[in-house]
Amino acid sequence: MKRFLPWGFAAFACLSPLSAQEGKTYPKLLDYEEVVVRKVEPDGIRIIHKGGVAKIPLERLPPEIVAELGLNPDDAALHRKNTGVAENEAARRQQAAEFLKSRVTTLSGTILQVKDGGFLLSPATFTTGKTKEIKVPYTIREGGPTTLQPNRKPVVRKGFKTETVPETVTVEVAWLACDTRNYIDGMNFEKSVYVHGKFNYVGVDGAERTVPSFTTDSAKLLAAAGLTEAAAEVAKGPAGPATGTGFFITGNGFLLTNYHVIEDRPNLEVEVNGRFLPAKLIKHDAADDVALLKVETATSKYLELGDEKGVTLAKPVFTVGFPQVNVQGSSAKFTEGSVSSLSGAGDDRRYFQISVPIQPGNSGSPLVDSSGKVVGIVTATLRSGVSARGLEINQNVNYALKIGYARAMLGSSFRAPAPPANPPKTREGMVKAVADAVALVRAR
Repeated sequence: MKRFLPWGFAAFACLSPLSAQEGKTYPKLLDYEEVVVRKVEPDGIRIIHKGGVAKIPLERLPPEIVAELGLNPDDAALHRKNTGVAENEAARRQQAAEFLKSRVTTLSGTILQVKDGGFLLSPATFTTGKTKEIKVPYTIREGGPTTLQPNRKPVVRKGFKTETVPETVTVEVAWLACDTRNYIDGMNFEKSVYVHGKFNYVGVDGAERTVPSFTTDSAKLLAAAGLTEAAAEVAKGPAGPATGTGFFITGNGFLLTNYHVIEDRPNLEVEVNGRFLPAKLIKHDAADDVALLKVETATSKYLELGDEKGVTLAKPVFTVGFPQVNVQGSSAKFTEGSVSSLSGAGDDRRYFQISVPIQPGNSGSPLVDSSGKVVGIVTATLRSGVSARGLEINQNVNYALKIGYARAMLGSSFRAPAPPANPPKTREGMVKAVADAVALVRAR
């Protein structure tokens, strides 16, 4: 078998000036006093100062500070360009969302005839986007027999209450433009679609008719309305970059994450020491939702893969990852819990059920035991809900893929590097070691 990982792994310290300067203090910097560097970015720094918080762009920083941080104008220009592109894409997607929201409707009826590119419904009912008030009759029974009054009769109150419902229109015939592979004449149909305009067709009697038209193709609808740039953004697929977590398993840039974080997104980046570096997908297993990425960097911070066979019920575990970076920020977050079950949903033996709190963005985080070894990869959560009786269900029910399935994906050619030198002896040190080895994964 062709070897995809080298037999030896070099470990080199790779602490960049960016990460080293975060937390650095200055008595005075420009007009700010008592400055603490909160975050170093390609185009400047974010600080906490005596009067609050601020961002200082690279151009305002003294030359000696710029050199100390390793910043350069080319990186700043590229960062700003990428940020501007992302903001423009977001604006176009928002424009598309608002337009489509104004056109969405619920269409129902019986399929009269399937044609090329769509089908005719007859009759067809759809919502207009407006609401109307209707009166609904009600009956209330009050009182009735009691222990002291066994012959007491209940009081029945009747009346009408007002409810607001979507306004609907029924027409004799309507047209829906869509993929017709799953439909045949005579089927009942009901689905959310978009109002498109009018459709002309010639009936079996030879008469030409104009009927209301609907579509399921949002990109074509946007293009027809002249919103070509918004249509292009919708046609691209998912909006914005997906983010997740990965963790290094070697000293030369190999890391593991969930495959669903990067699926169908060819442009991959991993944040290393404050900078996003291009990443390459080396290997993946979609069925087990695990992927191996490679970043051209060297690091002494990587994690040792453990063995899930030693994991027992109630075993303490923890993870460090990057949940909801748009809301919670891009610093790594620590959560802990225990193993709730040795199998996942539907008794799937590939997974552990864990009580470790996770959120979107934790996908791909390492599940670490008390020895500091990775025993699983955080993969999914079962969303909370409310039962019909009003009881909360599915609280903190989360799953992690057992690390053995990731090992199987790596294959027999994978040779684990030597354990990191000088392993931490305290729990706090162990958590910090894991935090140093995890990385934010971004996929576009």
